Amino acid sequence: MKRKHWTLTPWFLIFAMAMLMMTMATYSYNKILCYIELGITVGAFTIVIVLSIRFQNYIKGIVKSTAEKIKGFNPEHLEKYKYPVAVSGKDGDILWCNARFRKVMCGGKSPEGESINAYLSGFDISKVCDSEGVDIACDGKEFTAFCVSAGDGIVCHFFENTYYKNIVREYHSTMPCVALISFDNAEDFFNDSDEAYSEIVASVETSLQKWAAEYNALYKRVGTNRYMIIFKDSDIDKMTAAKFPILKTIRSINANHLTATISVGLSRGEKLIKDSEMNARKALEMALGRGGDQVAIIKKDNTYEFFGGKVAAAEKASKVRMRVIANAISRVVADCDKVFIMGHKFSDLDCVGAAIGLQCIMEKSFKRYSKVVINRETSMAKQLIDYASERLEEEIFITPQEAERGVTPRTLLIVVDTHIEHSLESPQLYEKCRRVIVIDHHRKAVNYINNAL
Repeated sequence: MKRKHWTLTPWFLIFAMAMLMMTMATYSYNKILCYIELGITVGAFTIVIVLSIRFQNYIKGIVKSTAEKIKGFNPEHLEKYKYPVAVSGKDGDILWCNARFRKVMCGGKSPEGESINAYLSGFDISKVCDSEGVDIACDGKEFTAFCVSAGDGIVCHFFENTYYKNIVREYHSTMPCVALISFDNAEDFFNDSDEAYSEIVASVETSLQKWAAEYNALYKRVGTNRYMIIFKDSDIDKMTAAKFPILKTIRSINANHLTATISVGLSRGEKLIKDSEMNARKALEMALGRGGDQVAIIKKDNTYEFFGGKVAAAEKASKVRMRVIANAISRVVADCDKVFIMGHKFSDLDCVGAAIGLQCIMEKSFKRYSKVVINRETSMAKQLIDYASERLEEEIFITPQEAERGVTPRTLLIVVDTHIEHSLESPQLYEKCRRVIVIDHHRKAVNYINNAL
């Protein structure tokens, strides 16, 4: 039933009365015309009356059917309810509502005949009926609407909970978000005089303290060139909108052609500071792995969002560190019985070239059985593979299936030219190998291999 039926019925009655008066006026001039007009008027009036009676019976039938289905349903009782209640037909047209509904939801106007969907924030009554409730808003207030089918009608209850929803929003906006900050290239400034190094560190720390003070956040130095700031979740929205200007502020600190940079790992969505700090460590590791000078935000669902990264990543690995890494790899290789070297899907020249070079090192320097795991059919470096196969004494290439059959508890898998699990030539081989080493030059990305030695 449409709203126009409710609004047009009075106009039909007025029009019929006007026609009746015109008919009476015509009687003195032309009786035949008067009788014709009278017949038309009576017919129109009869049709309007019949339709109105049928519609009233329809409303009574819906209300009666609803009352039979709901124990204690009584319009007089519902009229006294302190929360809005409305009864609609199956098509969603409002048949009855209490005074509270008219006052709160309609501004005092009568809504009979309108669609209830207009008061459900666009939800369709047929889809939300008998559901667990839907959250709606009306005139700046928030409600949870429960729609229950009863006979041929639907009873809609609207419970205002603006106050409680504001509390929930405030709770989420004030959840602690731990940010761990690392002064990326502090060692580069350390090569200068102690005085210059101290000035740079002091400038970086002062900038971080001002950043924390801007949001009334807790600032603490947690180690050498390491800092922690605890923000509110609502503060992070402001920072992301501004794309973290702290990165630019730190980059403005420079000396002897060197520019200071920081990496920030930030956690969102955790209720406990302990969990937030743990995730912030992961995010900081991700930011550093991607080259530094950026903010990595980890969310509750373990997805990342990145900001910054405009300064080229500086090479921070010293010769001492490289020697330590080389010695660690040597010990792992010495303790294994065989080595499989694998790259990414659709392997290219640098991937296959790196794998061949490592295979030669494993075979000749460490005297270990080693093979390059590759899919010849999908590789984009077939010429290099054929060239190596022709000139090497032994065949060094095997298929992923052959490698999987040869895995032992002491097998070492070396992954080259990628660090993302789903891009491996054979994820199944990776899952079977307990010992994994990753050698890659790309920026660290999400879904990286996290169990490498």
